Amino acid sequence: MNRYNPYAQLPSKLLCGFIFFLTFAFLCGNPIHALFAQTAEQAQTAEQESEADSEAAKIERHRRNVAVALNYCRASFHRIKKYPTQIVMEEERQKILNNLNLNVIQDAEIIKLYSDVLEEIGQIQLTDKEEELYETKYKKSLRHELVFDTLSVGLNLMTASYINAVQIGANSWWDYRNFKWNRDNEVLKLEKTRVNAVVKKSSTFLDTFWRLAQKNNIPDRWLIRSTDLDSLEQAMNQKDPQVRLRILKRMQPFMECYPPYWYYLARTEQTLGQMFEAMATYNRLSSLETGHFRRDDMLATAYANQAVIQAYLGQQTAAVQTAKKALNESAEVWEANLACAKILQKAGELADAEDAILRNLDVDLEREQSTVTLLTFYYDTNNTTKLAKFLGDEKVLAYVPPPVLIRLASRLPEQQTPPLVWTALASSLRIEPRLCFGEDSIIVAYHPVWKINRSKVSLHFGDRIIEGEKFRQNDVDYILFPQVAELGGVLSGPSELPALKLEIQYGKKDPILLAFSDQSISGKAGGTGSRLATDSHRYQLVAAQWGAKQVAYVPHATPKTAQNSYIYGKLEIMQEIKTAEKPEPELEKQETSKDSELR
Repeated sequence: MNRYNPYAQLPSKLLCGFIFFLTFAFLCGNPIHALFAQTAEQAQTAEQESEADSEAAKIERHRRNVAVALNYCRASFHRIKKYPTQIVMEEERQKILNNLNLNVIQDAEIIKLYSDVLEEIGQIQLTDKEEELYETKYKKSLRHELVFDTLSVGLNLMTASYINAVQIGANSWWDYRNFKWNRDNEVLKLEKTRVNAVVKKSSTFLDTFWRLAQKNNIPDRWLIRSTDLDSLEQAMNQKDPQVRLRILKRMQPFMECYPPYWYYLARTEQTLGQMFEAMATYNRLSSLETGHFRRDDMLATAYANQAVIQAYLGQQTAAVQTAKKALNESAEVWEANLACAKILQKAGELADAEDAILRNLDVDLEREQSTVTLLTFYYDTNNTTKLAKFLGDEKVLAYVPPPVLIRLASRLPEQQTPPLVWTALASSLRIEPRLCFGEDSIIVAYHPVWKINRSKVSLHFGDRIIEGEKFRQNDVDYILFPQVAELGGVLSGPSELPALKLEIQYGKKDPILLAFSDQSISGKAGGTGSRLATDSHRYQLVAAQWGAKQVAYVPHATPKTAQNSYIYGKLEIMQEIKTAEKPEPELEKQETSKDSELR
């Protein structure tokens, strides 16, 4: 039986079609070669149109690049004129004017004027006092704004509020550029003659601003005005991010070619948790900003924040690629370096992650958080050799809060645990009986680096668990555990002290357990009911534990030596302890706010 083959008649159908095509061409009066020639002509026209579009796109990009460069210059000179201080001038010179790529301007006269302004600023040097004020204004203000401090980093508390960490993201100089300076500060004000020299030359430069704009046919809406810059500064000083976002969006028609605007818009969207909108805005920023600076702090921070968002959204491969782009743009944004290091570490690219952290430490860009981040990196990667080396350095330990130190040291075997660990821990707190008539109390004094108000502390005494009362006196944090047991006489002093434990819990992380036992010391007996015992018996720290992992006990300094060790600064304990006081209102407010953010 023959089956039907649908392809058997295909050649004859193609032949019929071709004959029909020839007949149709003949009837229309068009020769065959003319038809093919027409097709070739259409293809050539399309190619020419594509080339024209490409050329138009290049011209458009060049015009936008010129507009961006001019806007950066105008913004810098506007800030110098508004805040005529040496510090502002130095910031603008380093971050923008001396860092800007002038190849896009291609005008010899303008570049000459630009160079004159830089030379004039360069002749004004910062004094030691002004550099100190700069440290206070920028670097210390930056640390004050941080939600996650060394305690949070070292104990990995930010995982409890990961979305908050993503929304906060990484900051750079650009995030603090809009801090308002006090123009009436006499210490910072310059002599008028020195200011006028800079302002005059910058004004001459701006006079040529419009000529270059006209030469390149730059639309007026691409160029920013001084009023636009003032409005942007006011918007960025708006504390409510919802209000700030609305104001920024209304400014968009006048900020099309000013990259910092898009950066601030993206940062605000990120703060509000609008991750997809922030990603789109960061993309627009990168297309506009790329190529304008030799070292681009803003673009590095933008890429770092993009990488943080991508990691949060589960786009791990893209996050790693974006983090590497951030590190290539600039090595001088310490928060971006640390954010990228976390992403690279999670992806298993450990060498690059370590190098990202060391960028901060090698040039002393930032030391406090970077030190703890590096030690946490060695803890997470089980590099006990390097971890032990750093924990044996007194200068390093000064940056490591005791709770973090306990967590890190719990990773080390006994033979690698530096004795300095125990010296540091013993010097950071004191626990002593408070003798009175009836059952005696236990009082614990903590160095402020413990940040004890952010923890829950309880005393384990036999089968009892006793809650304490926190208070602060003379910059020392105390916890009073009342009516623990009969520990001695008011006049005779304490007898042999029973063993006890402290349990300290930060957030939902593993608890810290500290064990204390009696150690006899020489001293005088006596005292009153309101005095700490300084007699022949005193508690000594003998064990420390992070969750189920114990810190290896090694011989360390005697209690007397430990008390005189100032790794964290001197712990000044008052012999006269007043009635338990509540935390100072401002301290309590700050700590409560910090706790809610961490949660």
